[in-house]
Amino acid sequence: MEEIFGSNLSRKTISSEIVKYELFLLQSKDAVAEEILIECLAHATSLTKDYVWHNEGFNLALGSCDGVPCFEGSTDFGDFIEDEWIIVWLLQQITLKFRNTSARIRDADGEFLLVESADFLPKWLNIDTAKNRVFIHNGSVHIVTQPSNPGQIGKLPIGQPSLQASLKSIQYHPTLTQADASINGCMEKRTAKFPGALVEYVQKVNVFIPEMIARVLDRDKSLVSAAIGAFYLRDPIDLRACRVFKEFVPSTRVWSQVSMNRCGYAQLMQQVFTADKRSGYAIPKNSGNDFKGMDLGSKIAHGFEILCSSCSASLDDSNAFDEQAFQRYLSALRTRDYFCGEIEGSKRHQELMYNARSYFVKFSSENVKSDCPSVSKSTGRRILELKKEISSDNFSTISCPVREKRSELPPEDEDGWMYLDDEKLAALLSGMQSGFEKLGKSQVKQDREEETNLNDLSEKMQSFIKNVSDYEGVEQCGDESDVNFDPSDFENALRRLCNFGVSEENGSLSDDFLSSDEDSDYDCKDDEVVGAMEQMDAELANTAVGKSFVKDSDADENDDYKPVDIDLNLVENFLQSCESETDTPGAVTTLLQSLGLKSNG
Repeated sequence: MEEIFGSNLSRKTISSEIVKYELFLLQSKDAVAEEILIECLAHATSLTKDYVWHNEGFNLALGSCDGVPCFEGSTDFGDFIEDEWIIVWLLQQITLKFRNTSARIRDADGEFLLVESADFLPKWLNIDTAKNRVFIHNGSVHIVTQPSNPGQIGKLPIGQPSLQASLKSIQYHPTLTQADASINGCMEKRTAKFPGALVEYVQKVNVFIPEMIARVLDRDKSLVSAAIGAFYLRDPIDLRACRVFKEFVPSTRVWSQVSMNRCGYAQLMQQVFTADKRSGYAIPKNSGNDFKGMDLGSKIAHGFEILCSSCSASLDDSNAFDEQAFQRYLSALRTRDYFCGEIEGSKRHQELMYNARSYFVKFSSENVKSDCPSVSKSTGRRILELKKEISSDNFSTISCPVREKRSELPPEDEDGWMYLDDEKLAALLSGMQSGFEKLGKSQVKQDREEETNLNDLSEKMQSFIKNVSDYEGVEQCGDESDVNFDPSDFENALRRLCNFGVSEENGSLSDDFLSSDEDSDYDCKDDEVVGAMEQMDAELANTAVGKSFVKDSDADENDDYKPVDIDLNLVENFLQSCESETDTPGAVTTLLQSLGLKSNG
């Protein structure tokens, strides 16, 4: 399996957009695992039979994860993020079809299903606590939580769960693990457009290409994505092989209609390219309306030549094709009406058969060649194999249209989706404005709540200081109802309101903090005490103790003699104490409870 996923990396590693996924059998039996794998591949093939992946497609192979047997796959979706969500949709459909399976999927962002539904997640669920908790089961998101009551102990794992414990909870207690409708709604919002959107993501284009390329694509349409990628990521060394074409000579070019992914089409269209004059692919100046098709055809031909040049022309036939496994795969496809009732031998039936065989060859573990160190070599080998096969068939019938003139081909798809007109721009800006307004209202509400909590803490502290204290402790006065106190929210409120200073709008948090009637009685009466205090302040101002206090940033005095902001120092000390406490309550927690405040941190 390491060979499979090691070889799935791009020839030129510039993309880290790789999504990894596993499919777990909740009732695992080694004897039937391979049969279920073939069934899953057949189901995925039937759902995406007319789709062209941008870079790599969906794939599964036998493997294991943390000692748990599974089917695992890895796909580099490149620049087309929608391919990642197509894989999510496929995993939904597979887990719906096979009820005893659960899937897990992650990318460079980690659990991106949680990222998509971040506004609805419980506070305890974050990047550190999400390991082995997020799955897709029966088409829905499942989150393995911690027990919330004694009745759930034994049904849900305690602490950080193992993969096996999480799967067991999903298998036997799915009602406890199924995520809220709001979380599942976020995923459904991204996948509800499938399978309808699969047709929209494929662009049919009329191009001027060598006839052999047209016949190769007729048998494996996914190779056009590999050719586009090879051209898009070309370098001067690659273009050396294209000075004189050896595999796809320009004299054999014909007009043909090719299906490709929209993202790949956009990549070809946006690149300005002039072929080497020695190659024979230079476009005449008087090409007129044929320019687009000739330009795209030249780029695709260069991509194919680059792929083949990276692979030795000598083909290794030592690995025999597993015909028995392929027949089981075809049987599974027929049960899902993959061939749509087409008569065996018809053009459409042959096209579907070629696609099925290509998919099976690429993603069946029995047919992975371990001596291919990169995708470009394995893809080039596949192209050369198809060339050899087509030549041995004496250029048998081809299902895709091949013509001498562009005008004889069916109309190609419009590409207006690539351009933004005034109406689309207005709709886009309107949607963005609505989103910003909604975000602004939410932020204002949050700021007000944080301001209320901060003021409440200051008032509670003042009330506590004024309370009567004896040998039994402080006598509490007033309402002792709990108030939720979250250190992180508290810190955010502090930063917003104070910015480590005092806001002009809200004024001082408390001008009389830690003051009492006794203080005011002799505040200005004893000049000697005042003078001594000022002298002590001056002596301590430049010491480590003096510099440890936060000064009032709004005061006009010299920096060394600015008054200490008592309220701000208080809340900073509270925050530091909260952060230093571990699982056991400390002094600040005890004090907050005395104030009627409850810490959530």
